Amino acid sequence: MVLEASRVAVGEQNNYGFEIHGTRGAVAWDFRRMNELAVSLGDAYQDQPVSTVYVGPGHGHYAAFQPGAAVAMGFDDLKVIEAYNFLRSIAEGAAHGATVADAVRSAATLDAMARAAETGSWVKVPTS
Repeated sequence: MVLEASRVAVGEQNNYGFEIHGTRGAVAWDFRRMNELAVSLGDAYQDQPVSTVYVGPGHGHYAAFQPGAAVAMGFDDLKVIEAYNFLRSIAEGAAHGATVADAVRSAATLDAMARAAETGSWVKVPTS
């Protein structure tokens, strides 16, 4: 497993993204192409094709900003959606977006990843 994170590394600009490779496929996302998701399903590993899934009007709030699939949304569009969900959460008293519980689960997952890297073995991620 490899995990790299840096906000000051020299090199490609805005190369914020992730790749997750598992036993049944892989998924990858890159900030520079934020409206695309690379998906590879199956267990053929290097012989397996990767498909690009383009965001479109049926995905979340996309249709409010763009008329058709594969047309990029901008960072500003995403901030409008973020503000909308924040204000909606306050008005309705229910979460619309990430919660503190989500942050706790993310921290538990990162901890499990670090332990797996240290031990070289599978580590179960706590579910609660």
